This record gives sequence, structure tokens and C-alpha cells, in this order.
Amino acid sequence: MLSLFSSLTFGGVLLGLVLGVVVGWVINKLYNDEILVVNITLMGGFIAFFLAETVLEEMGWAISGIMSIISIGVFMAAVGRTKINPEVEHNVHAFWHFLVFGAETTIFILAGVIVGQKVLLDPAGYIRPVDY
Repeated sequence: MLSLFSSLTFGGVLLGLVLGVVVGWVINKLYNDEILVVNITLMGGFIAFFLAETVLEEMGWAISGIMSIISIGVFMAAVGRTKINPEVEHNVHAFWHFLVFGAETTIFILAGVIVGQKVLLDPAGYIRPVDY
């Protein structure tokens, strides 16, 4: 059990760091191409999750996709940011703010709809502990 936990955790962190280095290297090679930089930062997260949860899992390695996304995000926030041209950095920052806003809005709308549905459809009109 401990070996599975360490494999999931440390494998995910290692995969995220390796992909963070690759993404940083690719971004460093680009100059003032804001669309490509935004796409590369977005695809870095998708590729990290995809590799961890499908490709490497089929090869018999247990790696956490969530941990790989977190570690590539932390790496890009700490080290990868220096690879992005300052003229392009504003657009990358604006894109990620927009994406976060959309994701948070979707989560809260879904939570509101689910809670509202539970309250309206329950004859007693309240949320029971089993609903959580």
C-alpha cells in the first residue's frame, strides 16, 4: 500500500517536472508567439494527465495524473514563467484567468442546480446527510 502511494505521488511529481522542463524548453524556443505559448501551456497539462492516466498505466506504472498536473503547474509558476517573453506573458496570464473563471463558474452552477434539485424534489424540503 505504501509503495502504491509513493509510486502515485512521486511518479506524478517526477512526470510533471519532466514535462515542465520540456514545456519550458519549447516556450524558450518560441519568440513573441502568444497563441503558441498559450496552447503549449494548456497542452502541457493535458499531456501530463493523459500520459499518467492512460499511456503509463497501460505500461504497468501507477502514476497520479492529478499530481503530475499540480507539479507541472507549480514548476511553470516558479521556473517556467521566466521562459515566457514579457510581451506574451500578459496574454498567457489573461487566458488562464479566463479559464479559471469559467471552471469556477461551472462548478458553482452545477452545485447550485444539484442542491436546488435536491431541495425541490425532496418532500421534506431539506438536504439530508445522505445527500452529501
